[in-house]
Amino acid sequence: MKIELSKLSSIAVATFVLQHAIQTAPVYAKPFQPADYPESSAKTFTVSVPNSKVSVDALQVKRLNEKHSNPRYCRAWVTITNDGKKVSTEYFNDINGLGGPCGLYFPKQTISDNYRGIVKLGDYDGRLLLVNNAGKYWNLPGGSFFTSKDKKLLFSTHECDAPAGLLVFDLQKGATIFATSEKGKEVPPVVDKWYFDGENYFFTALSTDQPKAAANKDSKEIYLFDSKAKKLIKKNLPQAKLSAATQVAYDFNAMSEPDLKAAEQGTEIKAPTKDAAGKKK
Repeated sequence: MKIELSKLSSIAVATFVLQHAIQTAPVYAKPFQPADYPESSAKTFTVSVPNSKVSVDALQVKRLNEKHSNPRYCRAWVTITNDGKKVSTEYFNDINGLGGPCGLYFPKQTISDNYRGIVKLGDYDGRLLLVNNAGKYWNLPGGSFFTSKDKKLLFSTHECDAPAGLLVFDLQKGATIFATSEKGKEVPPVVDKWYFDGENYFFTALSTDQPKAAANKDSKEIYLFDSKAKKLIKKNLPQAKLSAATQVAYDFNAMSEPDLKAAEQGTEIKAPTKDAAGKKK
């Protein structure tokens, strides 16, 4: 039996469209039921935003052993409420650590008097879940972050598959004012160390040309963030000025084991147990 070429093409296109629809279909959050996760650890944690009635309720489930597959790695629910009313939610169906840390982390270092943040790590896509005292919520590229000395700007490093990105958020305006594009033509610089010279924040980048970097003993290539122009400026800085600048530490460093351990907070949720008759207690 012969099948027309046009029909075969139509079948192929229909199959592709169906497969694409399945792969890109949104994952809807399933309500958390402790009994659904008998072999996983489940913890809940609440973050309150000062000067407001805003709170962030976070709940996550992590696999305890290799045999258990629900979730395969980690699942998390985040709910933002304002005066008891739900204003936003976030759901992470299955966060894969891919050899590194995964799940939700709650930095002890506060961002500012009007903001609180939760860090999600894993999937080669770190996120900073930022909430202000008005209940407004931002899901930003993140992982590691620090705030400027005057608490006006937040600098967030996107922990992802290389190259890592950089985002600057204006805490007064509640808006992103700068972000590198990991999909752009120009590869964004990978941050090595941050510095502050009393006026500007700048960083040295991890160099891919070690011989050239070693040859420049009298100066160092840096990337300075110009807060007025809202852009990175690449320049050479004399070594003496670099030594005079103050090195800036992250408020939360996704690569720091102490920071990760300190941010692993939460109250354990116990699944209902059964008595000898098989009834739930």
